[in-house]
Amino acid sequence: WYEAPEHPAKDEWTFHADYHLDDKAEPGIRMPVIDVNGDGLNDIIYGYGHGYGMGWLEQTRGKDGARGFKDHQVEDSLSQLHTSILGDVNQDGNLDLIIGKRLRGHSGADPSSFDPLGVFWYEIEDGQFKRHILSYNHLPWYPGVETINPPPNYAIGAGMNLVCADVTEDGKVDIVCGGKSGLYLFVNRGLPPTAPMVK
Repeated sequence: WYEAPEHPAKDEWTFHADYHLDDKAEPGIRMPVIDVNGDGLNDIIYGYGHGYGMGWLEQTRGKDGARGFKDHQVEDSLSQLHTSILGDVNQDGNLDLIIGKRLRGHSGADPSSFDPLGVFWYEIEDGQFKRHILSYNHLPWYPGVETINPPPNYAIGAGMNLVCADVTEDGKVDIVCGGKSGLYLFVNRGLPPTAPMVK
């Protein structure tokens, strides 16, 4: 990670080699920084762009104050997680993680190219990640046209960018998701109603 100087636009940033991730799997282009476990130290969330895995790096401090990072695996069956973003999906005042699989990131060269596509959001609390599915589906297979993804097939991938914004202007965070599988808007309709208690 790079430490920002007082004047970040003109001064040199200081590099800190405090952690190492798998070079072959290549972490995604966005790595959100947030205090995952509530200990007052910022942690780093990552997803591998060209391999399997998603996790978080817990920032630690030694007795001498030296900074370190401890790797925690969250998922080992998801891959091509090129990007992620934080947003308060369930309106509880805490930031949630939104992440998803990209469709054929290297035109089928990655080990997970033909795995199902998916977009997920995770509640983060006390170092734990609770997964919620926004979309999870296989691409349909058309012999002879494997490189074509005719819409609409509703196999939604996360692509290279996710956006959280109140698109519908109703006070709830919506999710815009674009990539090779198409451009999609997940409209946040809120949590499902709780069933009334019966006496």
